[in-house]
Amino acid sequence: LKRGFVAGGAALALQVVEVLQAAEAVNSSATAVSPATAVSPGLEFEASLAALEEIDAAFKQAEIDKPLDKSAEGLARARDDATERCRVAKAAVKWTRARKQVGSYVLGEPRVHALAAEAQWRLARAVFDLEASQATSASASGGGSEGVGDPLKHLAAAEAALRHQVLAEQPELLAGWLSGNASETKLQVFSPVGSSKQMVRRDRACACLRVVLQFCAVENLRDGNLFWAALTSSSSQGGSQGGLPEGEATKTAPLVVIPYLLKTCEYDAPDLFNELKSKMGDGALAQGSGMVGPGAVNCGALVRAIGQKFFNIAPPPDMMASLLSMFTAGDDE
Repeated sequence: LKRGFVAGGAALALQVVEVLQAAEAVNSSATAVSPATAVSPGLEFEASLAALEEIDAAFKQAEIDKPLDKSAEGLARARDDATERCRVAKAAVKWTRARKQVGSYVLGEPRVHALAAEAQWRLARAVFDLEASQATSASASGGGSEGVGDPLKHLAAAEAALRHQVLAEQPELLAGWLSGNASETKLQVFSPVGSSKQMVRRDRACACLRVVLQFCAVENLRDGNLFWAALTSSSSQGGSQGGLPEGEATKTAPLVVIPYLLKTCEYDAPDLFNELKSKMGDGALAQGSGMVGPGAVNCGALVRAIGQKFFNIAPPPDMMASLLSMFTAGDDE
């Protein structure tokens, strides 16, 4: 990786993750047979995590060291390099999900999710840049949208970045991704290439709703509130730096729902929750989902999960399996 051979470095990094998975299995067996002779799982895990963080830092440095190239070939290489980084990060998340040690996270270690979130975020922007370049070239030559690529690919990567960042428990950083004005590229990755500012604002609002629903669905009300506070702190003071533009939180439909949802869960008010769910309706939940395809978030399933976790409202029999599948979507690819 330090020499710029990203594909080769990624292949070796994936082998490192495989070794970690094998070592975890061996240590788990040793612990079951003779706890006194097993290696301390905490120490082993921290050392392994440090190695993964070093590998991810090498991916980032490899990107920095490469000269800026905005040609179609350069943008395609940037996309490919970001894809390799994501493959390693997703394999690492899968490894931490499989850990059986006391105190391990069922949905994966937050610090590894943070690596995966940043990798997916970089991929979303790389794919968006390539698609925007292709669309500009097609428009200049008088052609149509042929050859512009899969319009859902950067959306799926952006959605995966949000999902991993929710599980990374970094609400302020997540709010930074979704704050600012609609003209900023970081917000445009949540909309199809060429979207108007109005559509970008709508898609940002839907993304914010999905984030809060996901925080609540995993019973992390603390970070849901911190995320919303970070988004609205600047707008409440009449600014737009680091938050939503002034007035947007109270004028955009998906955003208006968020503070009521958080308060309803915080104060254990099932009647108010049912009323809020009724007012949102299937249409609002579908709008909140924001996209279709393999990266899509089922907001209705998230709302049902929130009802079960906070208010003991019985969910459909397969709801928890559906929720787990949503949070781990794409990690096995």
